[in-house]
Amino acid sequence: MFLNGFMYRHNGKKNGIADALKKRSKNENISLKLIYDDEAQRHRVAAGLYPWSTAESIMRSVRRSSLPALPQSLHELAVKFDNGDLSRYMCCNNSIFSGSVRDSDGKYSVILACRHLINLVLSHGITEVHADATFKVVPTNMGSQLLSIHFMMDNVSIPIAYALMETKSRNSYKCMMDY
Repeated sequence: MFLNGFMYRHNGKKNGIADALKKRSKNENISLKLIYDDEAQRHRVAAGLYPWSTAESIMRSVRRSSLPALPQSLHELAVKFDNGDLSRYMCCNNSIFSGSVRDSDGKYSVILACRHLINLVLSHGITEVHADATFKVVPTNMGSQLLSIHFMMDNVSIPIAYALMETKSRNSYKCMMDY
């Protein structure tokens, strides 16, 4: 009887840490390992019964299932941000979504940036800005390219803004840069 009671108490603790890990994996946008380590500090006995190697796959599965469906266009992505469906994507406690623009050809660009980070970097008297366009990492239904804007500070490139762009036209570049 004592043994069964002992096992029951430990199974309850194991379920407690598992539930906490699942909830945090779903609701927080920090590394899963950091979540596990934090909960392991809170539930030391249960963490011994529920190691990272066991928890990781369940946490990944919960996080994957909590993500919204991939939008079919950049306009849909912007609407998801505007509606608060993607509020978990934050920088400095603000949404990473800066806005979307539509060029004169009707093509959309979605701009992701952290205003706090930009202001912080600008306060250091930045005089050099670089842009880099990447074409192979963008899902085909989400546009033609990812444009990244970097500030140079003490010979270090600091990315401060990104734009997912439907097209690589002059109009789209101008519209995005004017934003």
